[in-house]
Amino acid sequence: MAQRSEPKPPADDGARTDARATKVVTGAVIDGRYRVLSPLGEGGMGTVLIAEHVELGRRVALKVLQERVGDDPTMRKRFQREAKTLATMSHPNIVALNDYGIWEGTPYLVMELLEGRTLRDLLDAERVLPLRRALVIAQQILRALSYAHGLGVIHRDLKPGNVFLQALPDDVDHVKLLDFGFAKFVNQASSSMVSSDGIVLGTPAYMAPEQAGGTVDHRADVYASAVLIFEMLSGRRPFEGEPLEMLRARLVADPPRLGEVLRDVDVAPELEEALSRALSRRPVDRTESAAELSRALAKLGPDAIATRAKGAKPSAKKPPTTKATTQELGSKDLGRVRPPAPRRRRRRSVSPLWALLALVSLAGLALAGWRATPWGAEHDPLEMLRETWSAGAPPASVPEVIEEAPALEPSPAIDDDAIVQAPPPAPAPEVTEPLELPTDVPPLEPPPVIDLAAAALVEAPPVDPALEAIAPDEAAALVAEEPAPVVAEVAPADEVEPVIAEPAPVADESEPIADAPSEAPSADVIEDPWTRPIPTELAALRARVLDAPALPAPIDLRRVASYARQDPSDARAIVLLAHGYVRIRWMAEALERYEEAHRIDASLRGDPLMQQNLVALSTSPVVGARASALVTSIYGREALVVIDAALASPTLDERGRAQLSALRDAIAALP
Repeated sequence: MAQRSEPKPPADDGARTDARATKVVTGAVIDGRYRVLSPLGEGGMGTVLIAEHVELGRRVALKVLQERVGDDPTMRKRFQREAKTLATMSHPNIVALNDYGIWEGTPYLVMELLEGRTLRDLLDAERVLPLRRALVIAQQILRALSYAHGLGVIHRDLKPGNVFLQALPDDVDHVKLLDFGFAKFVNQASSSMVSSDGIVLGTPAYMAPEQAGGTVDHRADVYASAVLIFEMLSGRRPFEGEPLEMLRARLVADPPRLGEVLRDVDVAPELEEALSRALSRRPVDRTESAAELSRALAKLGPDAIATRAKGAKPSAKKPPTTKATTQELGSKDLGRVRPPAPRRRRRRSVSPLWALLALVSLAGLALAGWRATPWGAEHDPLEMLRETWSAGAPPASVPEVIEEAPALEPSPAIDDDAIVQAPPPAPAPEVTEPLELPTDVPPLEPPPVIDLAAAALVEAPPVDPALEAIAPDEAAALVAEEPAPVVAEVAPADEVEPVIAEPAPVADESEPIADAPSEAPSADVIEDPWTRPIPTELAALRARVLDAPALPAPIDLRRVASYARQDPSDARAIVLLAHGYVRIRWMAEALERYEEAHRIDASLRGDPLMQQNLVALSTSPVVGARASALVTSIYGREALVVIDAALASPTLDERGRAQLSALRDAIAALP
């Protein structure tokens, strides 16, 4: 049985020596109620852990304030504000708060443990979403905002990392808004944007212009939601560049039209108008409410974005960008500000005082970003599933969705509390052919368990420079349909013992590696497809995805996807992508890739890791039925050995054992 090593927290900038830091570790019991099981994420202000209620056995996400900011009154106030804000709301598209307390002087939040991934993860993988999918996600975001605005709550930090996509059996993109730590009530007095040690967090790419120093009301969230929609449909934000450049650009220039950014497509005027109004620089010119923007999007037809007729000329205009690439905030030295090229269309005057205030307010930006936490990077699929699936507890009831919020009056106080989080990584570079996802998305199984507060905040381990030569940074988004994310309460996941063997080793480097795959053998031949000659690039990617001790980095998975598109004759790349998805616990997406690979090349059934992973997926409460059907159709009685090995695991939970036993009986009854 594969042994699961105890996860080690990432190195911190300063040693943790006080009592609070040493007690919030694996095995600690918080307030006598929540036993810490493992770390989930760590950021500039908080640490998020997976915990379990000692009496109920329910797993939760436990967020504690870090010791290095624990004595900062501003940070403690923000932490408490997040608890109070979440406590006022109950909506299917807003994450739920379960508990709040102070343990040994350290504040903590208890929230539902979510399975899925963030919109940031999705955009990093797919870059551009089909119109239908983008609008489904957008409508849920707008409904959540409409509800919050109706209660007088302004989020003020809306960005892809704070939009969590929950994978439910009947909804692969169920939206949950996260991180209300920087939210503000309309009648609430302003508080400082800057912590006592001078740290200011922010994502300027999603900030409304007035957040730089003017008054802020609910229309700042409308602006940010329009930026999200623009990015989902185009693969980029309206303004890109360094923080100060982006801010200055949106103060003095109009955003580009969607049709100026998208290539070889025609954009309906109604969609252009809806985004243009929502992205207006002045709040008075902007779409009045989230509900109004939602209604405008609901009127769009399926051809609101259509492929341009052959021979038609694309727009010659270029979007206003302040730099060729987006640069993450990582230094207090932001360098010189290079203004964007002036635009002649619809120029409006800008108050010099406003612009100056905006520049000064961001001049001291510093980033305390979330660090990657590649704990539990075991290869064994059953072991990896142990902490992600749980018995299905019914979701808590929620009130009827408020479709339209009442108009809110602008807050009279200057809003200097709009703390901004670190900018997400730049989206995958553009490819020559934009990726299209299927419009009909079947129910998929929830990917990994991720905490709402940390979901957007974990970044992948650094990429080995030696691999940079494998594929240019122009590697595109992932080929197939992307994973989805989370909210409703779940019961504790039962332990599942790892019983699956390690993947077959990569071909010996001493042996010559061909540059093209050989003829695939007959599907009747049970042969490991990786024993055939492996192209050099694919072999290196395989080593990167399967053999690295840390979880695969998103850029590596994008490279595998890019390779699969460039060489569709070798479906081993698709299988490799599925293996990578299993490693990062995107189980639904892994199943989709396995199905796709087998349709293309039936001989891939000889990959032992594919068989093992499919059997492991058969224990899933969501995609278990589909995985079982696939095991039966692809392997038949050949799968009995692997199934028996899984059933022999003493830690296999009752549900999984029942599903595997039923699968075994069905297969054994086959002729």
